[in-house]
Amino acid sequence: MDSSVSVGKSAQFCLVLVCLVLALIACAARGALAMGALAVDPAGGFGFSYESNTAEKARAAALSKCPNCKVVALFQHTCAAYAADRPHGSGAYGLASAPDKDQAQSTALATCQGNGGAACTVRVWACEKTKRRDNSAWLIDYAAPARPDDLVEEKTYLRTKMGGQTVRLEAEFVKSAGAQGRLPVAFVNAGRPASAEEAIDQSVDIMRPVARDLARRGWLAVMVGRRGYGQSDGAIQTDDPKCQKDTLISWMYSDADEILAALDVVAKRPDADASRVLTIGHSAGGGESVAFGARNPPGLVAVVNLSGGEHWPGCPVNDFIPVDFKDLGSHSHVPNLWVFAKNDPNHPPDQVELMRAAFAGAGGDVRVVELEPLGENGHTEMLGAPGRTQWLVELDAFLRAHNLPTWPLENVDLTRQRLGWPESLRGFVQVYLGAPGEKALARTPNSTNASYHVSAKMDAARSAALQSCEAKGLPCEIVMENNVWVGPR
Repeated sequence: MDSSVSVGKSAQFCLVLVCLVLALIACAARGALAMGALAVDPAGGFGFSYESNTAEKARAAALSKCPNCKVVALFQHTCAAYAADRPHGSGAYGLASAPDKDQAQSTALATCQGNGGAACTVRVWACEKTKRRDNSAWLIDYAAPARPDDLVEEKTYLRTKMGGQTVRLEAEFVKSAGAQGRLPVAFVNAGRPASAEEAIDQSVDIMRPVARDLARRGWLAVMVGRRGYGQSDGAIQTDDPKCQKDTLISWMYSDADEILAALDVVAKRPDADASRVLTIGHSAGGGESVAFGARNPPGLVAVVNLSGGEHWPGCPVNDFIPVDFKDLGSHSHVPNLWVFAKNDPNHPPDQVELMRAAFAGAGGDVRVVELEPLGENGHTEMLGAPGRTQWLVELDAFLRAHNLPTWPLENVDLTRQRLGWPESLRGFVQVYLGAPGEKALARTPNSTNASYHVSAKMDAARSAALQSCEAKGLPCEIVMENNVWVGPR
């Protein structure tokens, strides 16, 4: 059955959602196994479930991921999608069901745009089909936007306590799909945009590639939006620091206190091990991470700072750094890894040394790595694929040195042997396994001809890897996607 249902203005919200649910239930009545549910709230939060054997269990599972949401779809033998406008405060959205995910997504997007959305995106989609009578595997698709198959991603809100008030912060969790039990927690912190106006539109997913890299290394990666950013509550800090003494360091500590408040909530999750906490951030998120380290919360084990410090155009930050970083170093009791590019215009090498000297001189434990120039701007390119390829090598060494989770080195020889390659290609395999996602490895069967590619999307990574591998005129096949073997068994 080709069914498609979409919703319009908020005045029709309840009626249309009821219609959608009834349509999906009618479609679901054809089978008795495996149901899914989709729940949303007007602010853009969502939860979803799949593989539930009753409608009640499907509803409960979806609501467990978003307690303030309402279930808007039950599905079986069909797909559902929810799209919403990105700008903060926009009420435009679209909801649709269809026989396949592409049609559900396109209909939801079209409806959102038809309701006035200028920058609509699919926030979540899900599909569910029943188990076949021959006992073959489940055919299940479910995702947040562009979710890789080896990860589970969950967008939600954290209701934190700050200053005696409840503050709701936008958050996203990423972990390995096969993870069991409690996982060490990695807070992944974004930088600041240039103005408060831009901050309103900054979503936590700006750091999703880094969060995915951490999740594939065994961490429960958590991205938390600052107060006033994206869909987080609260007021945004001023974008005019006036270059006053203590202003920038107070910003860093204020951001750190948000992570501290978030940690209190995250620690209660059944999949979080709050006795092992890492914080990693880029730019202002790196400075935030260093300040969080100086707060010394229980369970903190390490700090990673990517291109972070004190910076504001026109401010004499070099006058502030000796005092501020001495303060940070004197209170920090966990190992720090700081990574900068030599062509970082915000933090040139002489300033990095000024920060390091003040921090280490006060007793802080820090290792500084300076990468060769990255592109035209080493500050922004730190998060690009070439930058991540380099600093992930440093991160893995840092984690192993402190007995913290990362991908196991024994996988190098296991993968090499599975490829049938000689010891001489061990280095190539290790570089691939340590590279960022999304990545794909192509090879010619029974040959050492191979190529891999890193891209923002897996489809692009596959295509580029195959094209490069086949450049010698030999047939190639994809055998690995990220660090998962997908080749012949």
